[in-house]
Amino acid sequence: MSNHENDNQQQRIQFEQAKEGVTALNRILPRLNLLADDSLADRVDEIRERLDEAQEAARFVQQFGNQLAKLEPIVSVLQSDPEQFEQLKEITRTLSRCSAMPVSRRLP
Repeated sequence: MSNHENDNQQQRIQFEQAKEGVTALNRILPRLNLLADDSLADRVDEIRERLDEAQEAARFVQQFGNQLAKLEPIVSVLQSDPEQFEQLKEITRTLSRCSAMPVSRRLP
């Protein structure tokens, strides 16, 4: 009788393992098309390139963000009226001189 119970228990364990295997296969099944996709490697390479470009852009903005923020109003003015270039150059020179001065000598 105990042999029969052992066999029965082993069969139940095997059945449960088989059920778990089928469940795992059912989870994998929708993703099998990815294995057959020949363009997947190319898409991964493209995404990696785009990630590298985005990281490089983020480093650039982090490094030059303050200067870019100062240039934004100038770009805006030049886009609306390119004739104001000389006037902007003078303003830029004045700002450069002011930023080079000690704080105590700057105008309020």
